[in-house]
Amino acid sequence: YIPNYGYLVLIDSNYKNIKKQDYTLGQKSNSDKKYKIYSNIYGQCDGKEWDESDLIRMSFKGFKNTINPNEFSNSFTNVGGTKPPEDIMDLLSKIYNDATSGSKTNHNIEYYIYTYMRMFLNNRVGTLHCCFDLL
Repeated sequence: YIPNYGYLVLIDSNYKNIKKQDYTLGQKSNSDKKYKIYSNIYGQCDGKEWDESDLIRMSFKGFKNTINPNEFSNSFTNVGGTKPPEDIMDLLSKIYNDATSGSKTNHNIEYYIYTYMRMFLNNRVGTLHCCFDLL
């Protein structure tokens, strides 16, 4: 949520690109299968446990795809998408350029949120709620 802008960022997938026969959990699949989320939280997947560096790399790739300003092109608006205002597009461009600026790129997504979106964060992020917060 970006206060005073009225935006709620929701990253969702309707899984349109998954074939119908692949819906059932627990089916054996080939090792080339692409998943929406990669994690070791539920144990091995296709007999493979993901290396933490691979998980970080894949998460960062997903992050870059999400903030890529080119995702808001005419093909996005032609299917009913609403392009964010220019100041938000400029912010996405700055983050994207920083995230794709060479081999010394910081792969910690927290860095980009803190560096570029700190002004949108609530001052209580990271602290425990107390009884007065509920009033």
